[in-house]
Amino acid sequence: MEALGQGLLLERRGSAAHGPHPSLIFEGRFDATQFAARAMLDAARRVPRLAVGGHPYFLSIEQ
Repeated sequence: MEALGQGLLLERRGSAAHGPHPSLIFEGRFDATQFAARAMLDAARRVPRLAVGGHPYFLSIEQ
């Protein structure tokens, strides 16, 4: 995935005045097509159990 340049990089930069850990880097590499398909299938499986209205969504980790 790294060779293809696909993924996510979140970086927070701070200064020493913000505490002992002024920087934070979160990096994730994944195939965007597979991730989107998994999210759509997971959401579709939950629809029959939902009541009418808005709901928060969290991707399940079940395989």
